[in-house]
Amino acid sequence: MLRLATVTALTFLSLNTFAASATAQPFSIKTSRADEKFARSFHQFYKNIKRTKLHYNSISHMGRWIKHSQAFAEYSPLVDTLLKFKKAKLSTSEFHSVCKPKNFDSKDYPDLVKRSYTHLDHYCHWKFLKNTTKSKTKKSISFKNLEYFKYALPFYLKGKNKTEFATYLSRIDKNSNLHQLVSDLMTEQYLEKQFKPNSDHLKFIKINNQLTSYVQSAGLNDSSERNYFTKAFYEIRSNIKKHLADEELDLAYQMGHQLVSFYDSNKQYVNSDKAWINILTTGKNFLYRQEVEKARYFFEYALTMATNDQLDETIFQLLWSDILTGKYKKAVKTIEKFQLIKNYSKYNSKVKFWIAYTLYKNGESELSKHLFTTLTESSPLNFYAIISYKKLLDIFDVEDKEKLLGKYTEEIKPNVPANKKFSKNFISSLKRLSLWLELNLDAFSNNEISEIISRDSLYVFKNKAVAKNVENKELRKYLIEKLVSLFTKEKKYLHSFKLVHNSLENEVFELDAFTLKNLFPFQYLQKIKKIDKTIDPLVVISLIRQESAFNPSARSHVGARGLMQLMPATARQYKKNVRTSHLKRPDVNIKIGITYLKKLLKKYDGNLIYTLAAYNAGESRVKRWKKNIFINDDPMVTIESIPFRETRKYVKLIYRNIFFYNLLSNKTVLEKSLEDSFYVSLNTKR
Repeated sequence: MLRLATVTALTFLSLNTFAASATAQPFSIKTSRADEKFARSFHQFYKNIKRTKLHYNSISHMGRWIKHSQAFAEYSPLVDTLLKFKKAKLSTSEFHSVCKPKNFDSKDYPDLVKRSYTHLDHYCHWKFLKNTTKSKTKKSISFKNLEYFKYALPFYLKGKNKTEFATYLSRIDKNSNLHQLVSDLMTEQYLEKQFKPNSDHLKFIKINNQLTSYVQSAGLNDSSERNYFTKAFYEIRSNIKKHLADEELDLAYQMGHQLVSFYDSNKQYVNSDKAWINILTTGKNFLYRQEVEKARYFFEYALTMATNDQLDETIFQLLWSDILTGKYKKAVKTIEKFQLIKNYSKYNSKVKFWIAYTLYKNGESELSKHLFTTLTESSPLNFYAIISYKKLLDIFDVEDKEKLLGKYTEEIKPNVPANKKFSKNFISSLKRLSLWLELNLDAFSNNEISEIISRDSLYVFKNKAVAKNVENKELRKYLIEKLVSLFTKEKKYLHSFKLVHNSLENEVFELDAFTLKNLFPFQYLQKIKKIDKTIDPLVVISLIRQESAFNPSARSHVGARGLMQLMPATARQYKKNVRTSHLKRPDVNIKIGITYLKKLLKKYDGNLIYTLAAYNAGESRVKRWKKNIFINDDPMVTIESIPFRETRKYVKLIYRNIFFYNLLSNKTVLEKSLEDSFYVSLNTKR
């Protein structure tokens, strides 16, 4: 049962917490039994309405508890609507008294209320079709329902309720005026909204010349023609894979040309996103067989079809085709050919780093130094920013090392006055957040968090005169900081990590000492030190942060469990009688996890990249990658060569974690060279 008492974690509502030396007592937030009961009932209702079902029992409970719930007072209009739905049960006779065209977005409801109304609207659309087609005669399909039909039509033409809509159309008398009117309405919507028609719908309406021309140019949503060309495209790609597996590289390359030519001639029938990834992957297949020129043919073609979202990865592969084989002079020519310096600011951190790294390797010290510095300033939490720090200090004469890391040691306080009371609705929002957190309803929690940090000062503060003097940007910083403190105290670390990451990405605030402290908590550190004294505890805590976000009950989709995400079978290799349920215990999980981690470190001579890759993807895969993929000794190139995206990201993030945990522990994280920092020694004195 939810605790009824004060949610002590919400201490950020202290009337004086704005000041650094605040001493005021926290502003207490209480949730009641009615709040808890309503929260549970709403969750049950919402889960069902998303599946186009009305759960009448949960609606009844919501109606009972809304009268006594302060946290959900803003949900009252929704409950009133739901009770009408429950009473009417949406029979044919009552349908139009309840299901009416409405627009709820303009109202200042909480987002979950707006979403509920949207789902109710979709439910009405479905129920309309069911009601009008359940009769055995065609009389139910009449002009009486035409107004609602017009309102719901765009929803149906997007492909929703496809079967029910086809049934509805089939029931209209083809010789009636209604049939002509429905045909005209659908044609108008197809042309105006550019919906691709469905063949199952078209066969039930009258098709004029305009609609015929549109279908000929746009195609059908379920076009057999499209399916034919897509299937043919994938057959060519499959043949390429077979030739590559048999090491028939020339035949594979010929088929690759055929793949490109086929797409070029039939691009209107083949999904461009899928074509892009397949053509790019074909290039990568050749690249890791050291067929660089063959690979570049596919990368350069992929560049001609890349969207803005695909541009970074395509540019990277072009650059990478030279870097992987150590041909940095050729890579510089690629930079010049595609004007990568001119467009530098447009690219993501990975592309930026490898442009700078390429220039450094080619001896262009000043330009690469400038680009490395730019990267550290724009994305200070990023893996590539950390590597850029290492490069700046390894290679260049940086006079003030402390200044370089200054942003990590300073704390930037938001400029919001002290002693301000919060509005009733804002406090209700905080109560709802505390309830969602207690119920472990992450989707609802994330929704409430987004609402809290997006509110303006007039909504947050009780005194409107005061609210007008608070800048929303400063308020946003304040709210985020306090939410982060809440999550840290409640050990809801994953919420904290996501909130900070998104806030940094959206430039709501800068990375500072406060942010770092909450991003990299030292949970379980003393336990790690007690369990094993031969391994650096900061390596272990860095891995735990990434694996489970310090949640001892964490379970992955493949069945890995606990803090260090151990598979039960792996755990039993190191402790025979351990039960799966025991892996939730921090002591047991950490002890077995450290034993396994140390075994990998010894196997790979302390190589952190191989160790982490094996921990994530398995030792057999690392063995295969070492033989076929890792063809360059540069640790940065090795990381970027890891075939699995998840494992690549995993290694990068744990390296980043190690960096910041060392920084927060006042260890000399920058004394090791970049190359040495990818090795971990056991039995070191601490």
